[in-house]
Amino acid sequence: MWDHPPGGPLLAAGSLFYALGVGSVALGRSFPTFLFSMVLLTLGEMLMIPTATTLTANLAPPTARGRYMSVYGLTWGIGFGVGPVIGGLLHDRVGPAAIWWGGAGMALLAVLGFLGLARRSPPASARGVLAGASLPLE
Repeated sequence: MWDHPPGGPLLAAGSLFYALGVGSVALGRSFPTFLFSMVLLTLGEMLMIPTATTLTANLAPPTARGRYMSVYGLTWGIGFGVGPVIGGLLHDRVGPAAIWWGGAGMALLAVLGFLGLARRSPPASARGVLAGASLPLE
């Protein structure tokens, strides 16, 4: 059993897959390389989405879990709104490949952030939570 929740390292690994997948789109010149990029992105998503949802639920006090989960869901909407604007600016001001390099750079920043989260989070025993397990609903 882990002393720290496994969320940070798994989220960092998922972000690394995202960075490799998005960055490889900028390098690819054929359909098979694009397909390989999408496989990398899918692996990153499979690591990140369930882990982030569980981590959000585990960090929330039982009485505020709904609020925490709604803010987590809101981050997706914000990303869907802001992402195309930033991508369009990168495309117009720098070039088409800048969209993919910008996404890879943001994913690499996320890797560092999630590793920092894992290092700074208190041990599961100090939070009264079993590592990797959700809090019971009351």
